[in-house]
Amino acid sequence: MTIANVEGQAYWADRAQVWLEDADLLDVFGGPPGEAAIDCLDPRPGERILDIGCGPGITTIALAQRVKPGGGVLGVDLAPGMVEGARRRAPGLSFALADAQVHDFGETFDGAYSRFGVMFFADPVAAFANIRRAARRLSFCCWQEPLANEWMVLPNVVALGELGAGPPPQDPDQPGPFTLADPDRVRSILTAAGFREIDVVPRNDRVELAERDLATWAALGARHGLAGQLLKDATPETRSRVAAAIEEEFRGRVRDGAVRLTRGVLLVTAR
Repeated sequence: MTIANVEGQAYWADRAQVWLEDADLLDVFGGPPGEAAIDCLDPRPGERILDIGCGPGITTIALAQRVKPGGGVLGVDLAPGMVEGARRRAPGLSFALADAQVHDFGETFDGAYSRFGVMFFADPVAAFANIRRAARRLSFCCWQEPLANEWMVLPNVVALGELGAGPPPQDPDQPGPFTLADPDRVRSILTAAGFREIDVVPRNDRVELAERDLATWAALGARHGLAGQLLKDATPETRSRVAAAIEEEFRGRVRDGAVRLTRGVLLVTAR
């Protein structure tokens, strides 16, 4: 297998186990935007769909339900642990270890889809050009800027403060969760990759976390994103301290029994 996104594979291979363990909790944040992107793709019975960056296979299962009867879905991910986890979750579906930037899919799919799996390409134009050659239409969701995503950024800010660390340098051209946050950049990349009929629609709402569950969500925030990276080699005591600080920040924002944090995505379609 050819890998162009070497750093991306190393990162996700390292994070696969904790991601698989928390997949159902993380679905609270990514699930609704992902469903909206599936609706934008509008998969139909009998179609073949490519699920890019399929992770634990949750989206592959959802797509497979939409193309019954007679259709099929291929879920691809560049992290071996993710593919193994997806196969365990959905043993009747097809998964492949592949880097979508360079993989020769060998067939034409009716549609290509991704839920937050296309922001990590080393060369996004080359990657989307390869996807265009493999699929007739495209739909994906990606994150808007950090300030539009309090649910993701707040735990990171708390962790930085607790650890006395400075924020990492921001380079919009480097792979990362916010690299496609600019709609104009998305359009430019897809145009250069040969797509047409490009549509980029912002979707903004709030994630509601019940007060009784805030310890769970705080612990989750300490395991993922920048906070998770900062705490990767930390002692259990340090992890617990940061998680407690995140929980305290959440509780300070509770109104009417819940904390409500912004979530901003872009829904992108093209042909």
